[in-house]
Amino acid sequence: MEKELLYKYLAGTASQSEKAAVIDWLETDEGRAQLESLMQEEWGQEPENIEGTELGRLLTGVHQRIGEATPQKKLPKGKGYNWGKGLRIAASVMLVSLLSVLLYKQLNYSAPILPPEITTYTKHAKVGEKLRLRLPDKTFVILNANSTISYTSGFGRGTREVELEGEAFFEITPDKARPFMVRAGDVVVTALGTAFNTENREGNVSVALTEGKVSVENEVEGNEDSVILLPGQMASVDNSVRGELAVAAFDLEDVTAWKEGRIHFKSKPLGEVLDDLQEWYGVDITSERGVNAARKVSGTFNNENLENVLKGLTFSLGFEYEINNEQVILRK
Repeated sequence: MEKELLYKYLAGTASQSEKAAVIDWLETDEGRAQLESLMQEEWGQEPENIEGTELGRLLTGVHQRIGEATPQKKLPKGKGYNWGKGLRIAASVMLVSLLSVLLYKQLNYSAPILPPEITTYTKHAKVGEKLRLRLPDKTFVILNANSTISYTSGFGRGTREVELEGEAFFEITPDKARPFMVRAGDVVVTALGTAFNTENREGNVSVALTEGKVSVENEVEGNEDSVILLPGQMASVDNSVRGELAVAAFDLEDVTAWKEGRIHFKSKPLGEVLDDLQEWYGVDITSERGVNAARKVSGTFNNENLENVLKGLTFSLGFEYEINNEQVILRK
């Protein structure tokens, strides 16, 4: 180890790589022996020869600190200090002690453990498409058209939580130690191992349970409530009715047919059916005057194209249609 590098370290002017080199060197038996030899060599100099050395300047700094601690023993201004043997020994002890403290702090320093950076993963099903997904815990998700699901890199650490905008069907991988949570607006669904359908559109949320058991919690301010659902029950929060949590039975085919590629509606107003068709097929449907959007219709279409669905509706409702690329016009 070069003397100059050690002096730089003691003076606090060494670079990070130089500091690391000194620390590694002083951790070895050879390094400690060389340091002791170097100190003896420097302290062996005559008083008049040490003042101009790097070590002398370091010792001057040490003595100045001693002077600050004991004001009655200030150095005369403008004069060098005569390093007598006794003071050199005392200063050497202080310097070695200081070096020991520095090394202890360096060698025992542990960099703070920073929390891992959180990454958000998002999947979006465009209008007219559906996605089938496997989450990291092997939970199976079918994402309906115009819907988005997201989760963070913290998924699975304690809990399994996702956020949903739109509609999705979940088949949850059982894990009693890590509840599965779906956050749909102000509604939180918690499950251990079950299957359910969740829809969250424009603040209106519904949770329909097909298997197992789930907890549904409403966090709407002023209407906080929770309920445990059993298979065949649906919990819903309708913003048009003060955002209260309601529970009722549901038609399984009506709620979950979409995930099998079937369009199913039962006594549903034509206007709502047309809204569903827009998202299902990715088109814009316009109804001219004379088409009764309030008339209720029922029907099931199994993986049919848009034209076949419109033909079926035309037959029962008596309107005509025109398809122009992604534009559809209904008229009497």
